[in-house]
Amino acid sequence: MRQAFFQINFKKFLQGVGIGILILAFWWLSVRAEAFGETDYRVEFGDEWVPIDYDEFNAKTIELSEKIYQQRHSKIKDKKDGLYRVNRSTSPATNVFRVIVEAGIYENILNSLEQYKVDLKEEYNYQVEFYLCNDCTKEEIKAALQTAGTVGTVFVGDLPSAWFRIEDCFHQEGRIEIFPIDLYFMDLNGQWAGEVDCGSGIRCFTTHTGDTLPEIFFGRLTAPNESQEVELLNHYFEKNHQYKQGEIFLPRRSLNYINTRAMSWVQEVNIAYPVYDLITGPETTNGNDYKNRWNDGYEHLLVAVHSTPLEHFFIPSAPNGSVTWEDVKTLKPHFHFYNLLACSNARFTTENYMAGWYVFQKSDYGLLAIGSTKAGEMRGLSYFYQPLSEFKHFGLAFKEWFRQYQWAVNDKCWHGGMTLIGDPTLKISPFSNTPTPTPTPTPITSSLSCSGGCYSSNTNCQNNCGQPCTKLDQTNAAQQGCWPSAYRCCQTNIPITPTPTPPVGQSPTPTPTSITPSLSCSGGCYSSPANCQKNCDQSCTRLDQANATQQGCWLNAYRCCQVSSPVAPTPTPTPTPITSSLSCSGGCYSSNTNCQNNCGQPCTKLDQTNAAQQGCWPSAYRCCQTITNN
Repeated sequence: MRQAFFQINFKKFLQGVGIGILILAFWWLSVRAEAFGETDYRVEFGDEWVPIDYDEFNAKTIELSEKIYQQRHSKIKDKKDGLYRVNRSTSPATNVFRVIVEAGIYENILNSLEQYKVDLKEEYNYQVEFYLCNDCTKEEIKAALQTAGTVGTVFVGDLPSAWFRIEDCFHQEGRIEIFPIDLYFMDLNGQWAGEVDCGSGIRCFTTHTGDTLPEIFFGRLTAPNESQEVELLNHYFEKNHQYKQGEIFLPRRSLNYINTRAMSWVQEVNIAYPVYDLITGPETTNGNDYKNRWNDGYEHLLVAVHSTPLEHFFIPSAPNGSVTWEDVKTLKPHFHFYNLLACSNARFTTENYMAGWYVFQKSDYGLLAIGSTKAGEMRGLSYFYQPLSEFKHFGLAFKEWFRQYQWAVNDKCWHGGMTLIGDPTLKISPFSNTPTPTPTPTPITSSLSCSGGCYSSNTNCQNNCGQPCTKLDQTNAAQQGCWPSAYRCCQTNIPITPTPTPPVGQSPTPTPTSITPSLSCSGGCYSSPANCQKNCDQSCTRLDQANATQQGCWLNAYRCCQVSSPVAPTPTPTPTPITSSLSCSGGCYSSNTNCQNNCGQPCTKLDQTNAAQQGCWPSAYRCCQTITNN
């Protein structure tokens, strides 16, 4: 169980500070409605730990949350209060994705929203409906979401929150927690009742009964800073579009950074990220080490650490025990996806909340964060990472976690504050380690010999190589089987003709047969025809299941193609026999279910030897037939 504690070093606190100055500073901060972590709730490390006074905590945070919402929520002044639909989907309304937008910022982000609509139509065939919240209520939003055909929603801007009040959390008698609860907008037919006054005009639910499971997926795009809200939202939508088009991506691997205790169940992350680094224990984890790993080339980060909405506190405290939202804003960590096992780090009602800066940083990085608005965290991780491994989007994975993990809905002390910050329709990138046929290499240069893995930064390359590294251009990257601008270990003045090593997790292309008598396809695997044409400069086509398998692509990928050009691809060398009684082929799958769904025949889990022969990661699944000597 994670708790935040206050540690007050009274000697340092009182030195050089007069009582009058303290009172004046407190009044000034309160008027500005600064978040609790930046006034009298900032944790200091010293010699004494003092538990939180939760009555004071709740009163303070609720008051400030309401003030922040009232200051930040913008509206169209000459329009009546309420929720307005901007466009209507075709009839019958099915597969509808409803985008609820803060009315006062709609015109300033309209171009971004229109591009987002095009992306969703192309990728999922969603019918996208926009709504304007002009000082609307949570009940009006809920009613719109209950309209027939809704599959999911995203909140853009500062919108009304639902709140929940719970007593005796974590078996602590008298402990009361009050927090924003986004499950209210996902559960369309459960009974939310027992509203009480929680102060500052906020009404809190106290009971949730009936059919309590969510029917739709959800995400929110609430910028962490009001003064930069429009700029941050437009920048977010731009990098979100670039990611969906495959223009930006990171190596498909995870950094699992565990400070609070060794939790074996975090290994469930490896269902979706079989390539990972695990850093664990208070002896090896601290604030400086954590920040030093931010640029090492990971798509995903899971961090477990004591936190507030504004800060992480690594224990033991000294030295370098704290990482703040200002660090995130300034240093811009190089991850796309975050799972924050960090109490209240996603409390979006707090100005400069940390999860917000992880996602809205002004860089090509930061797209989505899972976290909690209260003390607690995601548990039962396999129910979340299994659908991600099957390339379902994060919103569906989050919804399935709520529905499949029995404690996700029932234990609101741990999970009541769980929310998704970012675009819920994002998936793990297929571009970061997609199996693509490697072209026959020619010598890169008469004076350069490169080998080893594909690294995202020169520092990371040198750390792993222990020798000079170089940044590959597009031609060299293709010859090496890397993404453009990757780094590789190199030695100069050694002429070679390199044999490319595929990135970790990449499987070799199965022995192909003629794809079709009238279609010749080559090039990379692309998610959209526009992105394909941009990279190919010729006609593109969408591959069916058979062609995708022969080409080593994911299903329905796009490839550069020429019609009326019969071709029989050059066969891949026959691998050495795996076993006298086992013949395996097809892709590398993370679960038996996913394997069978794609193979339509029996599957088996490969051991380390078989995996190496097959070009898979250990414990991958492949389509197999037994009693077949090969």
